[in-house]
Amino acid sequence: MRISDITDFLTLADKLDYKLAAGKLFITVEELCESISNLEEELGSSLFINNNRNEIELTKFGAIFARGAHRIERDYEDTISQLNKAKGKPMRTMVIGTRYDAANDESPYITRALRKFAPTITPVYKPLMHLQLREELESEDIDVAVGIVVEDRLYDGYKTVCIDRDVYELVCPLDHPFAKMESVTLEEIAQESVIIPSPKTMASMNMFFVDIFKKAGIEMAQSAYCDDVDGLVLQIESGFGVSMVLSQRRSHYDDRVAFVPIADKLPEARINLIWSEETEKRLPGEWVKAFEALKID
Repeated sequence: MRISDITDFLTLADKLDYKLAAGKLFITVEELCESISNLEEELGSSLFINNNRNEIELTKFGAIFARGAHRIERDYEDTISQLNKAKGKPMRTMVIGTRYDAANDESPYITRALRKFAPTITPVYKPLMHLQLREELESEDIDVAVGIVVEDRLYDGYKTVCIDRDVYELVCPLDHPFAKMESVTLEEIAQESVIIPSPKTMASMNMFFVDIFKKAGIEMAQSAYCDDVDGLVLQIESGFGVSMVLSQRRSHYDDRVAFVPIADKLPEARINLIWSEETEKRLPGEWVKAFEALKID
């Protein structure tokens, strides 16, 4: 089993789209298919299936393997870093702040891009609350942030590269009437008890929630705060209300809740790499090229 096969699998498990995953990995779709086939042959089980919407999704076996694969990849990167130090290679550390609830979502792509374009840079990922990302960029406790950006003004004065886009979907209990609908409107959502991310721990998501209802002129009948995504999903699973999360988070919840598209046109969420000119002065090198390689149109 090659570590590259595991990285390819985790990328496809996240994107659930061969073309998108191959682009993130700097390989062709054919190479990605071969990598997944090698894994499935070695493991003796299918990792992905096509659903009735002609989309791919993880099999039950694939979901189990994904959890272990994340640990394997992290251990591998730690080991390589230790080996390079032992060899006396002039490695420099880049501290990258990630959203604490999505620390593993973008890190494989960033690590692979740095390995390809800036091999002397060792990324160290630091999970943080949303508000802390901006604070630690300003204090230079982190070199780069990976943040969700809905409003550009949040990072005025910083350099940014958009490496992914996502949309929000409704999340509700599996037995909720919404779970059987093809889509729901904001008006329908507002009639429910809406669980909103806390402004202290998940600032960008909170602003997004508040703004979309405000701009639509819709008042929520009832709302409550949650401190993190896992807590939010637990509340929904227990029947305390409904909420919205990014579509790409689907694979994190093991079918514990139902995801339903929102009929209204919502602002697009962009996943951005964010850094300052001071970062480039502290860490000269080719790493900016690595980030540009991840840029999407």
